[in-house]
Amino acid sequence: MKKTIAALFAIASAAVFAGMNDVLVSFNTLYASDTDKYADGTTVLDGEWYALVCIKDGVREIVDAASLAKDGHCPRFIFTIKEGDVEKYKGGILGVCLLDTRDFAADPSGKMLTATRDEKGYPVYNAMAYASGEMKGVGGFSSAPTAVAISAGSYDLESAGVQAPKVTGITIEGDEVVVTVSDTVPFVGYTLESGSDSFNFMVLPEVGSVNGSATGTITLRAPKKDGAQFFKVSSVK
Repeated sequence: MKKTIAALFAIASAAVFAGMNDVLVSFNTLYASDTDKYADGTTVLDGEWYALVCIKDGVREIVDAASLAKDGHCPRFIFTIKEGDVEKYKGGILGVCLLDTRDFAADPSGKMLTATRDEKGYPVYNAMAYASGEMKGVGGFSSAPTAVAISAGSYDLESAGVQAPKVTGITIEGDEVVVTVSDTVPFVGYTLESGSDSFNFMVLPEVGSVNGSATGTITLRAPKKDGAQFFKVSSVK
């Protein structure tokens, strides 16, 4: 279930930082044609967090983050790498990402953001999704605007510890096929793909999607058709 990290921004060498003090990264999704989404396909809540993240030596760390989301987008914002921290991030990979900080334990409908913070003061999160775009450095200032909204399929679910969903039962109820699925999580949406063989599948638009549950088990329903039907469960894209 590993999702493609669409855009990572390389810090090529120590020369990139020559003569700099703080490193500033400007970012927004104001001009995207769609709203930024969570991994269940819903639009981000106002107040959701965006973060500048560095991956170095296999370790991912939030460099800077803020509660920014408004009307489904990230407004113009400048993330900062403090002068004293620049050395620590040399040779790493930078990316701007959207955090999913919804607290499903407090509100199963997913309409509440968590109040829990880590030791740095950043919110705990379910998963993160990297934005697409190209970061271009100009002196100590970089710009990473994106014209593409952050989609449900942008989330790195494997790194978030999300297991692949498992089909645990299939029954026929009238004119519907009912598929029971386990190993789901509340912050991801799941849907059914179908095909006439076991190789070629397509999403069934009439099925829609269902969020995972706290128990891990959900049911998905699809119209019963004549002939053989093959199904597989996928997360929404």
